[in-house]
Amino acid sequence: MFYFKSNNVFNNDNLKLLIGALLGFLYILLFFGLKIEPKTDPKIKINIGNFIQNSHITLFNKHIHHWLINLVILIVVLMIELIYSNKYFNFIKGFNIILILHGLTYDDALDFSC
Repeated sequence: MFYFKSNNVFNNDNLKLLIGALLGFLYILLFFGLKIEPKTDPKIKINIGNFIQNSHITLFNKHIHHWLINLVILIVVLMIELIYSNKYFNFIKGFNIILILHGLTYDDALDFSC
């Protein structure tokens, strides 16, 4: 008997990707709200030494945008996924894709000044 793999759009991997994207959207609502205004502080303030001030990550006196951080995380996950599979990677990918897209909608997305 032959078994054919279903080409169902809502397979387990795509569902995990969608759930990760929804969690990313909820994260954006919680931390940033609905308004997209450049140079604003997130709703939740986190301060850790000189590295994180008012939830802004600074490295070598340059502001590191959340879209760039999530892009790096996404690339690392995609590289690791080539040699090691994990059931959580699709959640992480969906979450990071949404945060990258959100960060790139800001007018100052490429402005790294503090």
